Amino acid sequence: MSGWWELLKSGQSAAADELWKRYFDRMVRAARRSLPSGARRASDEEDVALSASNSLCRGAKEGRFNDVQDRDDLWRLLVAITHQKVVDEIRRGTSQKRGGGEVRGESAFIDLTNLNLDGINNAVGDEPTPEFLAAVDDEHRNLMGLLRDDSLRELCQLRMQGYSNDEIAERQGITTRSVERKLQLIREKWSRELDS
Repeated sequence: MSGWWELLKSGQSAAADELWKRYFDRMVRAARRSLPSGARRASDEEDVALSASNSLCRGAKEGRFNDVQDRDDLWRLLVAITHQKVVDEIRRGTSQKRGGGEVRGESAFIDLTNLNLDGINNAVGDEPTPEFLAAVDDEHRNLMGLLRDDSLRELCQLRMQGYSNDEIAERQGITTRSVERKLQLIREKWSRELDS
Protein backbone atom coordinates (compact mmCIF):
# COMPACT_ATOMS: atom_id res chain seq x y z
CA MET A 1 0.00 0.00 0.00
CA SER A 2 2.71 2.48 0.89
CA GLY A 3 3.79 3.02 -2.72
CA TRP A 4 0.47 4.08 -4.15
CA TRP A 5 -0.53 5.87 -0.91
CA GLU A 6 2.52 8.11 -1.32
CA LEU A 7 1.55 8.68 -4.96
CA LEU A 8 -1.99 9.56 -3.86
CA LYS A 9 -0.58 12.06 -1.38
CA SER A 10 1.36 13.67 -4.23
CA GLY A 11 -1.82 13.93 -6.32
CA GLN A 12 -1.11 11.20 -8.88
CA SER A 13 -4.26 10.13 -10.74
CA ALA A 14 -2.94 6.56 -11.17
CA ALA A 15 -3.02 6.21 -7.37
CA ALA A 16 -6.64 7.44 -7.32
CA ASP A 17 -7.43 4.78 -9.91
CA GLU A 18 -5.84 2.15 -7.68
CA LEU A 19 -7.88 3.37 -4.72
CA TRP A 20 -11.00 3.14 -6.88
CA LYS A 21 -10.25 -0.43 -7.96
CA ARG A 22 -9.46 -1.66 -4.46
CA TYR A 23 -12.05 0.09 -2.34
CA PHE A 24 -14.92 1.64 -4.31
CA ASP A 25 -17.24 -1.40 -4.27
CA ARG A 26 -16.65 -1.87 -0.55
CA MET A 27 -17.40 1.83 0.05
CA VAL A 28 -20.63 1.51 -1.95
CA ARG A 29 -21.70 -1.42 0.23
CA ALA A 30 -20.82 0.51 3.40
CA ALA A 31 -22.85 3.50 2.19
CA ARG A 32 -25.78 1.26 1.18
CA ARG A 33 -25.97 -0.14 4.71
CA SER A 34 -26.08 3.35 6.24
CA LEU A 35 -28.14 5.31 3.71
CA PRO A 36 -31.91 5.14 4.33
CA SER A 37 -33.93 4.28 1.23
CA GLY A 38 -35.81 7.60 1.42
CA ALA A 39 -32.52 9.48 1.13
CA ARG A 40 -31.74 7.86 -2.22
CA ARG A 41 -33.93 10.17 -4.30
CA ALA A 42 -31.34 12.89 -4.85
CA SER A 43 -28.25 10.72 -4.63
CA ASP A 44 -27.49 7.09 -3.96
CA GLU A 45 -24.77 5.04 -2.32
CA GLU A 46 -22.50 5.31 -5.37
CA ASP A 47 -22.71 9.11 -5.21
CA VAL A 48 -21.81 8.94 -1.52
CA ALA A 49 -18.85 6.62 -2.18
CA LEU A 50 -17.64 8.83 -5.02
CA SER A 51 -17.82 11.90 -2.81
CA ALA A 52 -15.92 10.03 -0.07
CA SER A 53 -13.25 8.97 -2.58
CA ASN A 54 -12.85 12.55 -3.74
CA SER A 55 -12.56 13.76 -0.14
CA LEU A 56 -9.91 11.15 0.61
CA CYS A 57 -7.87 12.04 -2.48
CA ARG A 58 -8.12 15.76 -1.76
CA GLY A 59 -7.31 15.29 1.93
CA ALA A 60 -4.33 13.03 1.19
CA LYS A 61 -2.95 15.57 -1.24
CA GLU A 62 -3.40 18.32 1.38
CA GLY A 63 -1.50 16.19 3.93
CA ARG A 64 -4.42 15.64 6.31
CA PHE A 65 -4.22 11.85 6.74
CA ASN A 66 -0.69 11.29 8.01
CA ASP A 67 -1.80 8.65 10.53
CA VAL A 68 -2.59 6.12 7.79
CA GLN A 69 0.06 3.42 8.09
CA ASP A 70 -1.52 0.36 6.49
CA ARG A 71 -4.61 -0.99 4.69
CA ASP A 72 -6.55 -1.35 7.94
CA ASP A 73 -5.98 2.31 8.81
CA LEU A 74 -6.99 3.31 5.30
CA TRP A 75 -10.17 1.21 5.41
CA ARG A 76 -11.16 2.68 8.79
CA LEU A 77 -10.59 6.17 7.38
CA LEU A 78 -12.65 5.37 4.26
CA VAL A 79 -15.51 4.01 6.39
CA ALA A 80 -15.43 7.13 8.59
CA ILE A 81 -15.46 9.48 5.58
CA THR A 82 -18.21 7.45 3.89
CA HIS A 83 -20.30 7.49 7.06
CA GLN A 84 -19.88 11.28 7.34
CA LYS A 85 -20.96 11.66 3.70
CA VAL A 86 -24.09 9.60 4.46
CA VAL A 87 -24.84 11.89 7.42
CA ASP A 88 -24.29 14.95 5.21
CA GLU A 89 -26.63 13.50 2.57
CA ILE A 90 -29.35 12.80 5.14
CA ARG A 91 -29.02 16.34 6.52
CA ARG A 92 -29.15 17.81 3.03
CA GLY A 93 -32.21 15.74 2.16
CA THR A 94 -34.06 16.69 5.34
CA SER A 95 -33.15 20.39 5.37
CA GLN A 96 -36.05 22.83 5.33
CA LYS A 97 -35.19 24.13 1.88
CA ARG A 98 -35.48 20.55 0.57
CA GLY A 99 -38.85 19.94 2.20
CA GLY A 100 -37.77 18.94 5.70
CA GLY A 101 -37.91 15.23 4.86
CA GLU A 102 -41.54 15.50 3.71
CA VAL A 103 -40.89 15.40 -0.04
CA ARG A 104 -42.59 12.43 -1.64
CA GLY A 105 -41.75 10.76 -4.89
CA GLU A 106 -43.86 10.09 -7.93
CA SER A 107 -45.77 7.42 -6.03
CA ALA A 108 -47.73 10.25 -4.38
CA PHE A 109 -49.45 10.79 -7.74
CA ILE A 110 -50.46 7.19 -8.37
CA ASP A 111 -54.19 6.65 -8.12
CA LEU A 112 -54.66 3.13 -6.77
CA THR A 113 -58.45 3.42 -6.59
CA ASN A 114 -58.69 3.44 -10.39
CA LEU A 115 -55.47 1.46 -10.89
CA ASN A 116 -54.02 4.43 -12.73
CA LEU A 117 -50.24 3.97 -12.57
CA ASP A 118 -49.30 6.99 -14.68
CA GLY A 119 -47.88 8.77 -11.64
CA ILE A 120 -46.97 12.39 -12.19
CA ASN A 121 -47.99 12.23 -15.85
CA ASN A 122 -51.56 12.03 -14.57
CA ALA A 123 -51.22 15.24 -12.55
CA VAL A 124 -49.33 17.54 -14.90
CA GLY A 125 -50.66 18.82 -18.22
CA ASP A 126 -48.70 19.87 -21.27
CA GLU A 127 -49.48 23.56 -20.79
CA PRO A 128 -48.97 25.76 -17.71
CA THR A 129 -52.16 26.73 -15.93
CA PRO A 130 -53.43 30.33 -16.17
CA GLU A 131 -52.85 30.69 -12.43
CA PHE A 132 -49.23 29.63 -12.80
CA LEU A 133 -48.67 32.06 -15.69
CA ALA A 134 -50.25 34.89 -13.68
CA ALA A 135 -48.02 34.12 -10.68
CA VAL A 136 -44.91 34.05 -12.89
CA ASP A 137 -45.94 37.34 -14.50
CA ASP A 138 -46.53 38.96 -11.08
CA GLU A 139 -43.18 37.79 -9.77
CA HIS A 140 -41.42 38.96 -12.95
CA ARG A 141 -42.98 42.43 -12.62
CA ASN A 142 -42.11 42.54 -8.93
CA LEU A 143 -38.45 41.59 -9.52
CA MET A 144 -38.05 43.95 -12.47
CA GLY A 145 -39.57 46.75 -10.38
CA LEU A 146 -36.78 46.32 -7.85
CA LEU A 147 -34.20 47.40 -10.43
CA ARG A 148 -33.24 51.06 -10.18
CA ASP A 149 -33.29 52.07 -13.84
CA ASP A 150 -34.21 51.07 -17.37
CA SER A 151 -30.64 50.11 -18.33
CA LEU A 152 -30.58 47.42 -15.62
CA ARG A 153 -34.01 46.19 -16.69
CA GLU A 154 -32.90 46.05 -20.34
CA LEU A 155 -29.68 44.25 -19.39
CA CYS A 156 -31.70 41.74 -17.39
CA GLN A 157 -34.17 41.19 -20.23
CA LEU A 158 -31.33 40.58 -22.70
CA ARG A 159 -29.73 38.05 -20.34
CA MET A 160 -33.06 36.24 -19.90
CA GLN A 161 -33.40 36.11 -23.67
CA GLY A 162 -30.11 34.21 -23.84
CA TYR A 163 -27.67 36.89 -24.90
CA SER A 164 -24.10 36.41 -23.66
CA ASN A 165 -22.40 39.00 -21.47
CA ASP A 166 -20.22 40.05 -24.42
CA GLU A 167 -23.28 40.52 -26.65
CA ILE A 168 -25.04 42.56 -23.97
CA ALA A 169 -21.95 44.72 -23.50
CA GLU A 170 -21.84 45.41 -27.23
CA ARG A 171 -25.57 46.25 -27.40
CA GLN A 172 -25.40 48.55 -24.37
CA GLY A 173 -22.06 50.14 -25.26
CA ILE A 174 -20.35 49.11 -22.01
CA THR A 175 -17.58 46.71 -21.05
CA THR A 176 -18.20 43.03 -20.37
CA ARG A 177 -16.91 43.58 -16.83
CA SER A 178 -19.61 46.26 -16.33
CA VAL A 179 -22.23 43.77 -17.47
CA GLU A 180 -20.89 41.19 -14.99
CA ARG A 181 -20.93 43.73 -12.13
CA LYS A 182 -24.47 44.80 -12.96
CA LEU A 183 -25.66 41.18 -13.16
CA GLN A 184 -24.08 40.52 -9.76
CA LEU A 185 -25.88 43.58 -8.38
CA ILE A 186 -29.18 42.25 -9.78
CA ARG A 187 -28.56 38.78 -8.30
CA GLU A 188 -27.81 40.23 -4.87
CA LYS A 189 -30.87 42.49 -4.93
CA TRP A 190 -33.15 39.68 -6.04
CA SER A 191 -31.64 37.22 -3.53
CA ARG A 192 -32.33 39.64 -0.68
CA GLU A 193 -35.90 40.07 -1.90
CA LEU A 194 -36.51 36.33 -2.31
CA ASP A 195 -34.94 35.55 1.08
CA SER A 196 -37.18 38.04 2.90
